[in-house]
Amino acid sequence: EGRLQLVAFAGILLVELAVLGLLYFNATNKLASIGKEINDTKAAVAKLKDEVKDAEELKNQADTLSKQLEVLAQLESQRTGPVRVLDELQAVLSPPSNEEARYKQLQLNWNVEWDTKRLWLTALKEAKGGSFKMEGGAVNADDVAEFLQRLTTSSHFKDIQLDVVKAQDGQAQTESGAKRRVSYVTFKLAGKLDYAGKPAAGAPGKKG
Repeated sequence: EGRLQLVAFAGILLVELAVLGLLYFNATNKLASIGKEINDTKAAVAKLKDEVKDAEELKNQADTLSKQLEVLAQLESQRTGPVRVLDELQAVLSPPSNEEARYKQLQLNWNVEWDTKRLWLTALKEAKGGSFKMEGGAVNADDVAEFLQRLTTSSHFKDIQLDVVKAQDGQAQTESGAKRRVSYVTFKLAGKLDYAGKPAAGAPGKKG
């Protein structure tokens, strides 16, 4: 009977060991699976961080490029702006060169029959901040009014303010060499220059 009990105890112990071994094996496999999931998750997180980092770098590169383009555009405006301003001033002080230019000037309410030689400029000075001052003369005040109309409807001259119009007397030399007395006016005006404005309407010598 004692041997039977010993055999039975040994059998039970073997069964328990087998069960424990099975449980240990299952637990080990489960831990390995969990470890794999953890490693996979860490890898996914690392990949996501890299993607986010790449996205941030791309955004920073895009921002840097955008700023560079703005600087280049500003430099280009500073380089070509004065040329466009002078082109427009030439257009303002020129008769229409063709029918298209004539039509554009009419649309701006310019007097296309105005003799642009009746007005002349003696000074154009630009100050800081894009402001400018202009001086000149004209046959009479009507010519100054036409010039102001053209400037106020131009693309590059803004906020035009007429400071003074003053009547003057002087002498002019005729073709025969004789001198005669003439009356004219001088004027001073101020405003702001917009280098980014559109090209002048009806610029002389330019077609559509």
